[in-house]
Amino acid sequence: MFVAPNKVVALSYQLSVSDSNTPTPTFFESAPSDQPMAFIYQMQEMLPLFEEAIANKQKGDTFEVTIPAENGYGEYSLENVVGIPKDNFLVDGNFDAENIKAGEWIPMMNDDEDYLDALVKEVKEDEVILDFNHVLAGKTLHFSGTIELVREATEQELEHGHIHGLDGTEMHEEETEDILLQN
Repeated sequence: MFVAPNKVVALSYQLSVSDSNTPTPTFFESAPSDQPMAFIYQMQEMLPLFEEAIANKQKGDTFEVTIPAENGYGEYSLENVVGIPKDNFLVDGNFDAENIKAGEWIPMMNDDEDYLDALVKEVKEDEVILDFNHVLAGKTLHFSGTIELVREATEQELEHGHIHGLDGTEMHEEETEDILLQN
């Protein structure tokens, strides 16, 4: 079976990133074969160039793709770095210094009630400087990996827009591992 629309794809991969400051790719993350990343192909979950790279591949095929920042998570934008009054981070009337500190990622909600992650850049006297850029903004992405599984998505998965386990049913992590070992 080949990777195509409405197919569930599970793959192992390694992601390295580079940018103008660090032109040699450095390791960012991976998904090993015993815990693959799984998704429904062309359900708007993955970057288009990533999906192009795995199109028409089958179990056991390898892939490599480099995705420039403008086709990945966009360029880094200073407009996405903003100051928010410290009063927005009070717990029981006190500033939440335990959780709101430089280097921490915190969940936020915008006016449309969409959840966003923000990196705390700096805590000033009256405001907190937050960076709402995606962690991979401005980065060139270098993926390499192997297709571990390709199967038809179930009707329920297509309706819900996400997979229900590697075999199409909701399951616990240890059950997922057993299925992979059998394939």
